[in-house]
Amino acid sequence: MSEFNHVAKNLQEEKKIVFTALSCKNFHQRMLISKHAFEQGVVPINPFNLFGYYLYELVDRDLVRNANNNILKRCDELWVYGEISDGVLAEI
Repeated sequence: MSEFNHVAKNLQEEKKIVFTALSCKNFHQRMLISKHAFEQGVVPINPFNLFGYYLYELVDRDLVRNANNNILKRCDELWVYGEISDGVLAEI
């Protein structure tokens, strides 16, 4: 198999989608958490990477919470990092 075909095949590989739940106290670790999930062979969905911290207050927080809940429903797994805040508990 040529190197091109090998790379192209890897780009089409099916992987689990994992919602990485974390408290806002661990916001600063969001990229390291995504890195960890990638290293485990899954695709991380990190709410802080999607919307920042409540979309930087540009919209009502409940709109962001609803969006997170809809994304979470479509994920294969939920991984919790760090302490369990009220928001993380709701995601669990």
